[in-house]
Amino acid sequence: MRAIDPNSSSPARNGSSPSRASSSMSRTNSARGGGGGPPGGLVGKWLEASWSHPISTSVATSGAMCGLGCGIGQAIAIARGKQRSFEARKLGFFILFGTLISGPLCHFWFKYLHSSKTSLSVKQLILYKMCMDIPHKMSVFGLLFNLLYTLQKLDSKRFKDNFTLNVNLWPFAIWFNYNFVPAQMQEAFASLLPLLWSAALCSKGAVASS
Repeated sequence: MRAIDPNSSSPARNGSSPSRASSSMSRTNSARGGGGGPPGGLVGKWLEASWSHPISTSVATSGAMCGLGCGIGQAIAIARGKQRSFEARKLGFFILFGTLISGPLCHFWFKYLHSSKTSLSVKQLILYKMCMDIPHKMSVFGLLFNLLYTLQKLDSKRFKDNFTLNVNLWPFAIWFNYNFVPAQMQEAFASLLPLLWSAALCSKGAVASS
């Protein structure tokens, strides 16, 4: 399947501004991806919001996904006997992490990646973005998360589980995003991934309270 990327052609070649060129290429990629436009219903409205108000949508989505994933993970942990009761403090921490850190960083990171290295070919550009994005995700969801979690005195005993989860999740998710997700939907797709990350983390007891 052909990879879709917003920087497959340089804006300077057609004399248009970077923002207009990016918008034009995004629309072209959308047509190539099939469907000629966003789907209807709530998904369509969410996609439209992610294009018209990217930072606020990314922040809200990331916070909601972190919170929902944490809730699902805690329910699984309780059902498996790995956690005695639901912890509202843990839920609040995940929501704040997604809203204040993961969401904003995701938006500005994608903005940077989509505006750099436009002289590369499509395959080279995807490889470049993957090599940049994997350490970024590992740093944000690994080192930074563990540091903040420890400062909140929630738990710091199972960072190895967190590291293992990040190694297994992010490289595949990033590869899939850049190779199979239309360019204008890549940031929106990335903002959904904290759902899997937080659910897996909480259900495995990787950040469960002592």
